[in-house]
Amino acid sequence: MSSGRSAPLMAKIENRRHDRYEVEEPAFMRILGPPGGAFVITILDISKEGLRVRCSRPLERGTRVELKCRQTRIAGEVRYARGIDANEFHVGIQATSVSGETNGVSQGTGEIDLIFLFPDLTGR
Repeated sequence: MSSGRSAPLMAKIENRRHDRYEVEEPAFMRILGPPGGAFVITILDISKEGLRVRCSRPLERGTRVELKCRQTRIAGEVRYARGIDANEFHVGIQATSVSGETNGVSQGTGEIDLIFLFPDLTGR
């Protein structure tokens, strides 16, 4: 598990819209719709509007999912899945909504900002 603040990953190398922060946080993910299923996952990094998780199976682009982490539910859509080995996949998810005790919404704009979910890890 990460401890302390996490510096943004090197966004200039990946040419991303938002900084990414490494977090390594356990979570629970449910697939909404067929084929269904639920998994214990690890959130590996987050950005303002998305996250990358480690999962035991690949998911198709466009699959709708719901994650639960720190008393917060994050609904989203799979953007990609990359195989690391036969039993591990990294899945990129774009958040579509956030609800729960820990607020993942910017108070100023009302936009999704997942970085607010992990202030202890991102320094926010």
